[in-house]
Amino acid sequence: MLSTTKKYSLYTELKAAIVVFIIALPICLGVTTAQGVPPYSGIVAALIGGIVVTLLSGSNLAVTGPAAGLTATVVMGIATLGKFEYFLTALCLAGIIQMIFAGLKVGNIAHYFPSSVIRGMLSATGLILLFKQLPHVIGDNKNAEGDFFFFQSNGENTFSEIYHMFNYMDIGSAIIGVISVLMMFVLLNKRAEKIRKLIFMPISLLVVMVSIILNLCMSKYFPQWLIKSTHTLTVPAFEGFGSLFHFPDFSIIQHPDLWLLALTIAIMTSMEGLLSLEAIDKLDPDKNVSPPNRELFAQGIGNTLCGLIGGIPITTVVLRSSSHVNAGGRTKISIIVHALLLLCTLLFIPNVLNMIPLSALAAILLYVGYKLVSIDVVRSMYKAGWSQFLPYVITIVVMITTGIFTGIIAGILAAILFILKNNLKMPYKISSAPIEGRIYTLITLAEDVTFLNRHKLTQALQALPIGSRVIIDGSYNKNIDHDILDIIQDFIRKKDVKQIDVDLINIEH
Repeated sequence: MLSTTKKYSLYTELKAAIVVFIIALPICLGVTTAQGVPPYSGIVAALIGGIVVTLLSGSNLAVTGPAAGLTATVVMGIATLGKFEYFLTALCLAGIIQMIFAGLKVGNIAHYFPSSVIRGMLSATGLILLFKQLPHVIGDNKNAEGDFFFFQSNGENTFSEIYHMFNYMDIGSAIIGVISVLMMFVLLNKRAEKIRKLIFMPISLLVVMVSIILNLCMSKYFPQWLIKSTHTLTVPAFEGFGSLFHFPDFSIIQHPDLWLLALTIAIMTSMEGLLSLEAIDKLDPDKNVSPPNRELFAQGIGNTLCGLIGGIPITTVVLRSSSHVNAGGRTKISIIVHALLLLCTLLFIPNVLNMIPLSALAAILLYVGYKLVSIDVVRSMYKAGWSQFLPYVITIVVMITTGIFTGIIAGILAAILFILKNNLKMPYKISSAPIEGRIYTLITLAEDVTFLNRHKLTQALQALPIGSRVIIDGSYNKNIDHDILDIIQDFIRKKDVKQIDVDLINIEH
C-alpha cells in the first residue's frame, strides 16, 4: 500500500518512473540492436521484467530488464542453434531452471557474496557508463548505445574510442550534449534544491525537452548544426501487435546444445541478478533485505515468459535500479509505470521519441555513472585493507575489460584467496618456560583452526622437546576442523614416544 508520507508520495513515484523510463529506453533499444534480435524483443522483455517480475519480487527497488552483459551469450546462442525461435526455447528452459534453483534455495549464496565485490560492481558500472557515454555526448556514435563491451564491434576499444572521439564529433550534438551535462550537474547539485522545487518535472525529462527544443531552433537558425537522424534516438515504427511477439520452436528440445545454452543463461542471469539485488539493498535508504530465492523464482517466471512470447533474457539491472533509488522511488509503482511508459510511447509517440538527441540521453547516463562512482567508497575500501581493496579493484578492472560475469567471478576468487591466506596464518599462539627443570609449553588455539592449518600445527607438536609438558587450550576457539582434532588425538596416542604429558582445555576428545 502506498504511504501518504512525502517520502512515498505518488508524485515522487511518478517522477522516479519517468527517470527510469528515460534511462531504460535507449538501453533496451541498444541491447536489442547489439544482440541482433527482432526490434521489439527488448521492449517485450522490459515489459515482462517491469511488470510481472516486479509484482512477484520481494524487492521494492530492484528493476528487472534486458541485460547488456548477456549480449555475447545471446549472439553466440542464436548462432549455435541456428535461429531466434530455437533460442527462445532455450530461454524458456533457462527460466524453468531458475525456478528450480529457487526451490533448492540456491539464492542463499547471495548472502555470501563479499561486500568488496558488490561495491566493485557498482563502481565498475559507473565507470563503464562514464567511459562509454563520453563519445556520445559530443556526437561520436560509431559505437551503438547499449554496447558496453570493452572491445567494440567497430574495431575500437573503450579507451581508444575516447582518444579518437573528437575526430567524429558532431557540432550540434556536442552543443546539446555539453548543455545537457551542465544542466544535470548544476540542477541536481545540493545547492540547487530551491530551484528543483520550482521545476515540476524530473531534471532528466527537462533535459530531454530542452534538447528537442534546441535542435528545433538549430534547424531554423543554424541549419548547419542540425542533428540528423543518425544522431537521434531510433524507435522502430509500430507495425501491429503481431510484430511484437515471436514464439519458441520446441522441435529442438532434444539437442544437447540447447540444454547447455539454457543452463548457461540460467546461471549467468541468476548470478548477475543475485549480486545486483545485494548491491541495490546496499543503496536502499530503508536498509531492507530482499529475499533472494523469491527473486530467483520471479526472474525464472520472467525469463520463461520472455521465451514464450519473444523477449530476451532479463535479470536485475544495477543501472536502472540505482537510478530508481536515486530518483526517490521507494515502491513498485514507479517500476511498473516505467514499463507502461515504454509500451505507451512505442505505441503512440515513436516519432516524438525519434526527435531526442542521443547526446542528451548520453549526458543523463553519464551523470548516473558519476553517481555510482563514489570517491568515499574508494577511500573506505582502501582504508579497510588489501583484503577488501584488492578484490574491489580486481572486480572493477576485469568487469570493465571483459564483462560483468567475469568481473564478478574474478572478484570473488580474489576474495577467496585472501580468506585462504588468512586461514594459513598461525593457527595458535605458543609460549614455553622452564619450571623446576622441565619445559612447560602452552598452545592457545585461534578462533578458527581449519584443515589448512594441519601442517603448521603438526610441525609445532613435533618440535616439542622430549620430556616436556604441553597444554593445548581451546578456550578461544569457535571452530575446529575434524582433521585438527585427529592430529591432536594422534599426538596423544604417540606421546609416550617422546615422554610428553598432554593436557587439553576446552577441547573435545
